[in-house]
Amino acid sequence: WCWLDFIIVMLSLVNLAAIWFGAADIPAFRSMRTLRALRPLRAVSRWEGMRVSLINFVAALLGASGIQAFKTMRTLRALRPLRAMARMQGMRVVVNALVQAIPSIFNVLLVCLIFWLIFAIMGVQLFAGKYYKCVDLSGKTLNHEIIPDKNVCIAENYKWVNSKMNFDHVGNAYLCLFQVATFNGWMEIMRDAVDSRDTHGKQPIREINNYMYFYFVFFIIFGSFFTLNLFIGVIIDNFNEQKKKTGASLEMFMTEDQKKYYNAMKKMSSKKPLKAIPRPRWRPQSIVFQIVTDKKFDMLIMLFIGLNMLTMTLDHYQQTKLFTDVLERLNQIFIAIFSTECLLKIFALRYYYFKEPWNLFDFVVVILSLAGLVLSDLISKYFVSPTLLRVVRVAKVGRVLRLVKGAKGIRTLLFALAMSLPALFNICLLLFLVMFIFAIFGMSFFMNVDNHGGLDEDYNFRTFGQSMILLFMLSTSSGWDAVLDGITNEEDCDKPNLEMGITGSC
Repeated sequence: WCWLDFIIVMLSLVNLAAIWFGAADIPAFRSMRTLRALRPLRAVSRWEGMRVSLINFVAALLGASGIQAFKTMRTLRALRPLRAMARMQGMRVVVNALVQAIPSIFNVLLVCLIFWLIFAIMGVQLFAGKYYKCVDLSGKTLNHEIIPDKNVCIAENYKWVNSKMNFDHVGNAYLCLFQVATFNGWMEIMRDAVDSRDTHGKQPIREINNYMYFYFVFFIIFGSFFTLNLFIGVIIDNFNEQKKKTGASLEMFMTEDQKKYYNAMKKMSSKKPLKAIPRPRWRPQSIVFQIVTDKKFDMLIMLFIGLNMLTMTLDHYQQTKLFTDVLERLNQIFIAIFSTECLLKIFALRYYYFKEPWNLFDFVVVILSLAGLVLSDLISKYFVSPTLLRVVRVAKVGRVLRLVKGAKGIRTLLFALAMSLPALFNICLLLFLVMFIFAIFGMSFFMNVDNHGGLDEDYNFRTFGQSMILLFMLSTSSGWDAVLDGITNEEDCDKPNLEMGITGSC
C-alpha cells in the first residue's frame, strides 16, 4: 500500500505539472488524462493543487524512508479529498458562502474566548489543585472520615489522583468550560468543585462548598446561553445579508443548474390548478361522481385514515391472540374501505383518476395493502420466517402518508423541502467530505487505542466505517466527553515508542 500510494502521488504531480505548464495539448501529456480515474480530485486553484500535491509527495517520501518519526507524515494523506472541491461545483458554492461569514464568526469567537478567559482565570484561582481525591483500586472515592488527607491515603496504599477535567491551568480550564457549555459530563466537573476543600491535599467532602454552584450557573447563563448563541445570531445575520444580494435565501448554496431546478419548482408552485373533471353523462356514474367529489366524502376518508393510524399504534409486544385477531380484522376492514374508495373513484372519474398524482399514490397504497394482506397469509402458511412477515406488514405504514393529501400545511412543507434539496445536497456533501478527512485522521492517530471510556468494540477508529459512525455520533455533540476520556487514557495501556517502532495502545 505504501508503494501504491507513492505511485498515485507521483501521477498527481505529473498531472499537476501538465496543467501548470499548459501542456494539456501535448500528446505525451494527453494520455495522462486517463489517470484522472485514479485521482478524480483536483485543486481548488493551481496554487492550492500544488501545495496539496507537494505535501502528499513529501509525506509519501518521508513515510517510505523507513524512519518511524517521519511515518506520521503519512497522515497528511487525509488532506487529499480537499481537492474534490475543484471538481464539485456545488461544494465550492457552499464553501464560498461559508467563507464570507468567516470574518464575522472570527470576531464573535474572539469575544467568546475573552469572555471565557475571565471564567477560566477565576476557575484556576478557585479550584487549582483542589480536584485531587483518594480512590480505591476500583476508582471509587473514599469517605473523608476514613481518609482525611493525602498523607493518610498514601500510607494506606490507596491512590491520590487528580480528575482528568480540572482547573490546574488555563488550558485545562478552557476544556472544562467547553464541556460545561456543551452540557456533556459537566455534572462531574461541578460536583468536584462543590466537594472541593479550601486547603490543598484534603479529601473532598460532599457539598461542603455549595457557593461554587453560582460559578457554574453564571457561566452557563453568560458563557453558554449568551456567547454561543452569538454564533447563531452572526450566521443568521450573514445569511440575511447574502439573501439581500442574491435575492433568495437558498440560491447562495446552489450551482447554476440547481438554480434552474429551484426556479422551475417555484413556477410549479404558482401554476394554476387543473381544469375541472367533466361530469359523466351516465346517471349511475354521475351519482357516484357527485359522491366522490364531495368534501364530506374526503373528510370521511380522512376520518378512516385517522382511525387506521390509531389501530396501528395499538400493536405491542407480547399481545394476546385475541387482541392480534381483533387488530387483523380491523386491518381487513380498513383495506376494504380504502379499496372501495379507489374503485368508486376510478368508476366515476374514469381515466382522469390517473392524471392526478395523489390519486396515483392512493392507488399504489391500496395495491400494496392488498398485496401485503395476501402475502402475509401465504408467508404464515408456507414459510416460517417471522422477519419476512414483518417486512410485508410494513406496507400498512403507507396509509398514514395519505394524510399528506388532505393536509395543506404538510404539503406546503414537503414542497419547500423539495425546493431545498439541491442546497441540502451540497451542504451534506461538504459535511461528508469533512467527516471523511477527520475519519482518516482518526484512524491514523487513534487506531490502536484500547477500549476505554467512550471507545468500545462498536465505536472506535479502527476501521473507516466505525470512524464515520463515531464521528456522526460526535457531530450531534453526544458522548464526546466519553470519547475524549478514552483517547486521553494513559492507564493500563502500552505507551508508543517511535524509535522502537512500537505503536502502543494509548
